[in-house]
Amino acid sequence: YQRRVRGESTTCMATGQAGTFLPLEDKSVTDEGPEADTQGTHALKKDELQEVGLVSPTSQRERSRSRSGSAAVELETSGLPPSRGCIRAAMCASLNSILLGYDIGIISAVIILMKADLGFSNFQIELYVSSLNLMAIPGAIISSHISDSLGRTRTLAAASLLFLVGNLLMAMSSSLFLLVLGRSITGIGVGAGLSIDPLYISEIAPPMHRGKLVTFSETSINIGILLGYVLGFALSGLPAAFGWRLMLALGGVIPAVMVYLALVAMPETPRWLIQKGFTDRADQVLGTLCNTEAEKTATMLDIEGAIAEEAAGATVSWKTIFSPTPGVRLMLAVVIGVAVSQQSCGIEALMYYSPSILKEAGFKTSGEQLAITMVMGFIKTGVILFAAALLDGYGRRGLLLWSLAGLVVSELIEVLGFSSGISVFNVLGLFMFVISFSVGVGPICWLFASEILPTGIRAKGMMLACSLNRLTSAIIALGFVSVQDEIGGAMTFLLFATMTSVSLVFVYLLVPETKGKTLEEMEEYFSELAANNKCLNGGHQAQRAMERNRSDSAADAHGSL
Repeated sequence: YQRRVRGESTTCMATGQAGTFLPLEDKSVTDEGPEADTQGTHALKKDELQEVGLVSPTSQRERSRSRSGSAAVELETSGLPPSRGCIRAAMCASLNSILLGYDIGIISAVIILMKADLGFSNFQIELYVSSLNLMAIPGAIISSHISDSLGRTRTLAAASLLFLVGNLLMAMSSSLFLLVLGRSITGIGVGAGLSIDPLYISEIAPPMHRGKLVTFSETSINIGILLGYVLGFALSGLPAAFGWRLMLALGGVIPAVMVYLALVAMPETPRWLIQKGFTDRADQVLGTLCNTEAEKTATMLDIEGAIAEEAAGATVSWKTIFSPTPGVRLMLAVVIGVAVSQQSCGIEALMYYSPSILKEAGFKTSGEQLAITMVMGFIKTGVILFAAALLDGYGRRGLLLWSLAGLVVSELIEVLGFSSGISVFNVLGLFMFVISFSVGVGPICWLFASEILPTGIRAKGMMLACSLNRLTSAIIALGFVSVQDEIGGAMTFLLFATMTSVSLVFVYLLVPETKGKTLEEMEEYFSELAANNKCLNGGHQAQRAMERNRSDSAADAHGSL
């Protein structure tokens, strides 16, 4: 219905709950009593609306108003691109992911020159490479506390500073101890940054664009990998003692830029600001992140409503993680399961040790190995740019299933290549592997972690997912070369194919579609799925039913407008 308040037209709409009607603009319901306007229509008090059943008590009211504002704004802004401020902040944050990508890309060339210069054994190389992922676990743990207390941008700055210090220490080292120490410091920075980067982007991104913007992180990782491969190939002809040091030292350029951006140029996320009581600053930040005043108002209400409900329920602690409700338990299972699946397929072992894989496949010179690796980097980066456009259109679940199925096929092609001795199968398998990874499980892993978990446990949940992701990667990196030498390439990739098949079954049974849902809607959605056990039937049936209900409600709201 419509009425006039202080000479302004105010439209109210149904929330989809019986007997509950709420205004689209917060000012249309006042605490000041009746005020006649030019047409003689008065505004109702909030308590009067509650008495007649038009507005329910505070918790329900905030939830309903938040949902109503979101639905109306989605109708209004669904065709608009993200604001320039939102894109700029997301791009700055994603620079942090280039650091990890550069390390993954450059390390394959570094270890070739390092072995020639220092004479390290395979085990010493494995220890050096895996130390980064092992130390990323405590980095992810401390990032949860730092980001919750000091903010997301300061945590990103600290992570980049650690990466800078670690790389410079490695570039000046000549012993295994100092190299592992420097790489461990870098690992702490990687763990902290990897946890906060997608979290930051998800908290500044509007729901309809979150998929595209969060994939900036995965895109940046791939850009960093490509940069590492290109520089590794270009500098591989330098003397071994100088070449690997220069490669590592160049990895300190981007962290220095990232420290400046995080402290000076990047805004803090509105959610963190509101949680800490800085509402005025949050309002200013939202003004730069949102396209319209209506979008800003509804986003503010969404955030305030979600935070108020969580604060009213209980103080968020680790008990919420380890003794969760059924809905939160399903959320954690999905987020952690997909995070582990991302690494159990063997992606980083393939990135780190691609020259070793290609050497066993028949490519004997380091020039050939690094050239093929560089082409693989170009393919991986190109595919991730294409995948970013699919996440908000095609959806998360479908891409994840196709991605994992493609990984299984590519790993079986590798088995065929090693078994037959036909090296073209190995190259084809590697290229198909990075394409399949980049189109789904690569970007969706961190998108799920950032968009599914409730506000109160999001930082802790991201930390847990990142820790297990890095632990899985560390275990594989620590033993890959030794296992390959012991059982051969064919059996190694058959083992990877088996683990990836398990991940595929997990996703098919338990992972639902989350496309288009706001951060504040996720807990309600997963609670319903857990209560009805709908995820065990694939989850997509429940998603389709809820989307139909949502579309009907949105259509009714649009009609009332």
